[in-house]
Amino acid sequence: MTISRALFIVSILLLQSCSSFTQLHLKTYILDGSERQKTVVIFLPGRGGSLEDVQHEGILNLLHTYKAPVDVVSVDAGLWFYINRMLLQRMDSDVMPKIRDRQYRTIWLLGNSMGGLGALLYAREHPGMIKGIILLGPFLGDDPIIEEIMASGGLLQWTPRDTMSDNYQRDIWMYLKKCAQDNAGVYPSLFLLAGRDDRFHAAHQLLASAIAPSHVFLSEGGHDWNAWRRSFSEFAAQSKLNILFISRE
Repeated sequence: MTISRALFIVSILLLQSCSSFTQLHLKTYILDGSERQKTVVIFLPGRGGSLEDVQHEGILNLLHTYKAPVDVVSVDAGLWFYINRMLLQRMDSDVMPKIRDRQYRTIWLLGNSMGGLGALLYAREHPGMIKGIILLGPFLGDDPIIEEIMASGGLLQWTPRDTMSDNYQRDIWMYLKKCAQDNAGVYPSLFLLAGRDDRFHAAHQLLASAIAPSHVFLSEGGHDWNAWRRSFSEFAAQSKLNILFISRE
């Protein structure tokens, strides 16, 4: 069962909960241990994940080892927020005011699986706010949209049938194409980290073929933290994090 079908089924079961308002909770990690950095990485977990995954799965250790000049804010954005289409609203009301209060100057997003989708949805709705997005095995859509883009010869060759759409999967790929074609720094930099045997590999290959090879880190493994950790380790070792995450003045 794909993520989108699972979302549809659960949305029916939980339809009456749409009137509820659940606050997003945060956990902040100061990697330097002494003072806040000027750049923050906001982590969005995957379906069934936790805001502590970024710590438990070794990502914080890798950022610390490679001296990334960042703080990390992890958000407990679970499936409920996607089903009820509350993620973007709650990010704006619960997360971003605290980011502004702490006077971070540069914002990156990091998300695995469904969290990668959430990162793209948020960045798309807030042009100019997000500097870069690190996607760990992201869910990018179901077979129909992937097959449509493949039949066009790839993302850069794809011309969407609808330029105005209420289909979030089509909208995301239109946004990904704009990011991939951007040479002026208007859109976020995209980094794709994934396992070669990920069940979303076809979608990942479409994105990988459209962005710079130096922004793609594929490792052995499937759709799990073992593969994402290996890919992140390679990303951290090769990407000169002290330069990549430098804050804009």
